[in-house]
Amino acid sequence: MKTLFLSTTDINGGAARATYWLAKGLRMNGEDVSMFVQNKTGADSWVTNTSSDVGKMLDIVRSSLDSLPLRIYREKPRTAWSLNFLPNGGLINRINNFKPDVVNLHWVGGGFLPNTKLKKIRVPIVWSLYDMWPFTGGCHYDNFCDRFTDSCGSCPQLNSKGYDVSSFVFNNKRKSWSKLRMTVVAPSRWLAEQARRSALFKGMRIEVIPHGTDLNVFKPLDKRSARNVLGLPQDAKLVLFGAMGGTTDRRKGFQYLVPALKKLSIMTEHNNIQLMILGTNEPKDGEDFGFPVHYLGKLHDDVSLALLYSSADVTVTPSLQEAFGMTASESMACGTPVVAFGAAGALDVIDHKVNGYLAEPYLFEDLAHGISWTLSDSTRWSELSRASRKKCEDFFELKSVAKQYSMLYEELLSQSKEFSKDTEEHG
Repeated sequence: MKTLFLSTTDINGGAARATYWLAKGLRMNGEDVSMFVQNKTGADSWVTNTSSDVGKMLDIVRSSLDSLPLRIYREKPRTAWSLNFLPNGGLINRINNFKPDVVNLHWVGGGFLPNTKLKKIRVPIVWSLYDMWPFTGGCHYDNFCDRFTDSCGSCPQLNSKGYDVSSFVFNNKRKSWSKLRMTVVAPSRWLAEQARRSALFKGMRIEVIPHGTDLNVFKPLDKRSARNVLGLPQDAKLVLFGAMGGTTDRRKGFQYLVPALKKLSIMTEHNNIQLMILGTNEPKDGEDFGFPVHYLGKLHDDVSLALLYSSADVTVTPSLQEAFGMTASESMACGTPVVAFGAAGALDVIDHKVNGYLAEPYLFEDLAHGISWTLSDSTRWSELSRASRKKCEDFFELKSVAKQYSMLYEELLSQSKEFSKDTEEHG
């Protein structure tokens, strides 16, 4: 079986990394998997940039033009948006000429795959979700507005009234996908439920398969050695918060972490805490958390990430909406417990007081309590650490997750052949 992945990028960003690891898992299982991308930065021969040198310049222009309609709105969206309304040359012809048996869409925003072109793909389609964008009018997360359940428009994020760009994109998707035979895969029960509630995916088959984690890379490393390599203090309790743009994107919940840490700072039993912030450089006027802060910027390889997770005593992921939570699963694979709000994708990753702590949404006081509870007892911490690793071994091991996808592909390919046979026989 020949499977083709479509992804805007190959290794840059959380969605791309999850896609890349799934492809690696399938290939380790002996599957024939290739990937078409718009922006290739890795060196794998099975990953193909679909653009020529001239086309790469056009990709940059198209990506910029794709977001141009958002500029007419006085209220600029604070969360990420993709419209995908512009054409993309011969992408669909290239897909069909490749002659795959199954096409697996991953994150294809940023203008890569035009919404109107999905129906031209000639083989079974699987769409793996990494956010809410496939079933909204353009936002990657709806910020609890719920308008995707009917139709978009009067968008709270754009502060618009009536018909707007979200209406246009939503109706464009609805018209293009109304008769599309497609299987949707969500990485968590929460995202699957949102997809089932959406007007665009109503009636489609929706499965739940988690993101896989490479447990040979993300594994517990010696904490003292990890801290030595990264230049971190040995005698502190290190709290890790990490997310791209996490200090400014309100969906990531940094606004809840700040008061939680301030609450901890006045508790005498936690006077040796230090905070690590991944994905952000130190600002000119930094927030006073009541603790020393290490701004780590961006780490560009998984080995460095594994060292960082292993150096931490607890990772905090206070997101309001999260499709799955790769930061949480990677941290747990390294034996570092996670504290998060008991909502969205975190519910599938963390088991409350077994391998981490699920705080009451969205109470910073309980977030503080969860961090304190995790750090205050060394015996408990050791039990949480072992259970964290075991949860990943039992549910998120890369080859096991890839096998679930293989079984789905085989089922869909068999159904497609039966459908084609019946069509031929009945004219």
